[in-house]
Amino acid sequence: MTRKNISTVAIALSALLAGQAFAANTNAPVTRAQVQAELAEAVRSGQIFDNAQDTMLNRAYPQRYTNAQAQAGKTRGQVQAELAQAARSGQVFDTAADQYVDVAYPANYPAPQAAGKTRAQVQAELAEAVRTGQIFDTASDTTLRNAYPGRY
Repeated sequence: MTRKNISTVAIALSALLAGQAFAANTNAPVTRAQVQAELAEAVRSGQIFDNAQDTMLNRAYPQRYTNAQAQAGKTRGQVQAELAQAARSGQVFDTAADQYVDVAYPANYPAPQAAGKTRAQVQAELAEAVRTGQIFDTASDTTLRNAYPGRY
């Protein structure tokens, strides 16, 4: 054999063996659960062909499919705790009244308290703003400190 024939046979043999190595994984049996999981992922990501649009669903309707990975869901206990908190605060929708229950039945739920500063804290903050000139002057459309720099 000539050198040219030997290298041709070697290339053909290596291509044949490489092709069999890649094809070995496709011959393995796939379970029903694996097929269902792959189908669910394809539906979720839009990797299903749309005959009407003649393209993949995620290309025909990109606004329906995000590239973000699905985040892990909440546990059953977390969901139950959220529901209990929503029921206590009236943030459960009443379909009969067509509104949230705290709006439909305000007497049953306390008014939400605004978490904020005490009166003394607000007065101290105001006194500090007056002292440093941080009060807004509508006549000059700026703070008093900027309008009257000699005073502060």
